Amino acid sequence: MKTQLVVLAFVIISVGIGCKKENACAHEEHIFNISSQTKEWLPDEILTEEIKFQSENGDIITFQKDTTFHREYDWSFSTPCGNGNKRETIFYERIGHSYSLGDTVEILMSTNIVNTECGWGNVNEVKLMEEVWVAVLKQRQNSPKLVDIGGLSIRTKLINAEESEELCTKHYAKFNPVIELNGVNYQNVYSDDRPGHENTEFPLAEIYFQKGEGIIGYIDEAGIKWRKIE
Repeated sequence: MKTQLVVLAFVIISVGIGCKKENACAHEEHIFNISSQTKEWLPDEILTEEIKFQSENGDIITFQKDTTFHREYDWSFSTPCGNGNKRETIFYERIGHSYSLGDTVEILMSTNIVNTECGWGNVNEVKLMEEVWVAVLKQRQNSPKLVDIGGLSIRTKLINAEESEELCTKHYAKFNPVIELNGVNYQNVYSDDRPGHENTEFPLAEIYFQKGEGIIGYIDEAGIKWRKIE
């Protein structure tokens, strides 16, 4: 009887170990949501139904809110496991807010989770981070497509990447301790810092962003400076 119990226990343990080995390579799902740390860059209270800007000449333009979108993405990839591969799927989100001035100009402000790797495929571990991305877009003549005349992105949080790691996803935002917009001084402002930005088809354009306040001003393609007003 004792011998039978010992054999039975060995079988149970063996089966348990076998199940653990099999489960170790089972399909895994990971969900990543934008943190409150990143959401603070675009708090809900600043995302009103309209945004007004005033030029240095006193002209006022009003951008009307178009949409607030919350998109969830997923991506699957394989990683080596045992004698084969383990399939993993990650779910991540993007929250954006768009405003338009008729059919010609659009403002976009969003918080995103992005991959820091140079491509999604054939990676042992997907490295993710959070960012804020904002832009002012202009419709080209004779084209339905919009092109940004000023844009910037700011890394707000590393999710599972390290500062010392080389990140493929680059962020372009110049930090300005103080700037002046039509006679008003602003502190801690970010502007477009993309390489070659001054050589694009809109060389006079610029964008100004402040944490917790959103886009506080921009310079359009004609060089006119617009400041956000209450």
